[in-house]
Order: sequence, then structure tokens, then C-alpha cells
Amino acid sequence: MGGDFELIKALREEIAAGALPGPQIVAAGPQLTGASKNSSQELASNSEESGRRAAISLKQTGVDFIKVQSSLPVTRISRLLARQNGRGSHLLVMFRS
Repeated sequence: MGGDFELIKALREEIAAGALPGPQIVAAGPQLTGASKNSSQELASNSEESGRRAAISLKQTGVDFIKVQSSLPVTRISRLLARQNGRGSHLLVMFRS
């Protein structure tokens, strides 16, 4: 869960087209962790606005769900949950112990 979504998406499309053998891929792409810069593993989400933009961007690229690390403030996670409700995407929050 997480990673370079363009690579994952290309593999998913090749498998779906029958060009490669493999399972159906359900993928999240980069995760929201509160980072201040984008990378292939994380999207900038160090503010409520950047988190909202990141979630919209992920949905537009075709992710099946959005992965959020628990290092984000609970209020920001709650707002992301509220915004994703009814928009056809799932929000997965990972809590570390």
C-alpha cells in the first residue's frame, strides 16, 4: 500500500488487458503523512488545504483508496473522512502502535 502509482497503474492495466498474468490490483498510490514535499511514496499534506488537494489529486489519478498515516492530526483525518464520504473512494487510516 503506497508507492509509485503510475507504475502500479501501468501494471494494473496490463494485467486487466491480459498482457500480463496476475491478480486484480487494488492500490492507494502515495500516502498522506503530513510531509511537506511530494515524493513517489508521500504527498504533501502538512496543512488541511494541501491534504484536500492531495486527496482530490489521488482520486483523479484513479486510486482505489487513500492511505493516511496516523501522524496527521485527528481533526485533519476527520475532515478528510467527511469529504470522502459519498465520493466513491475509500479512506484507509493506518495507526501505529
